[in-house]
Amino acid sequence: MNKLLSNEALKVAFRSFLVRTGVILLVALLNFVLQSLNLFGLSPQMVVIVGAILGVVLKDLDEKIVSMRLGSTNAVPTRFLF
Repeated sequence: MNKLLSNEALKVAFRSFLVRTGVILLVALLNFVLQSLNLFGLSPQMVVIVGAILGVVLKDLDEKIVSMRLGSTNAVPTRFLF
């Protein structure tokens, strides 16, 4: 069964998208709160950039944790830890 994207791969890709989008929204919310308190402020472009960078870092950490659990350095995560 050679599908372009299997159901499992599609689920992993969609979960990855949701996690990265969630991180960007979290950074935007944090920026809004800090701006409201006049403590810190990022431009909208910087919010997206910082959120995207944190999303990639989170994904990399997740892959390393999952591969350590599976005992392989080439393991592909089947799900995020949360």
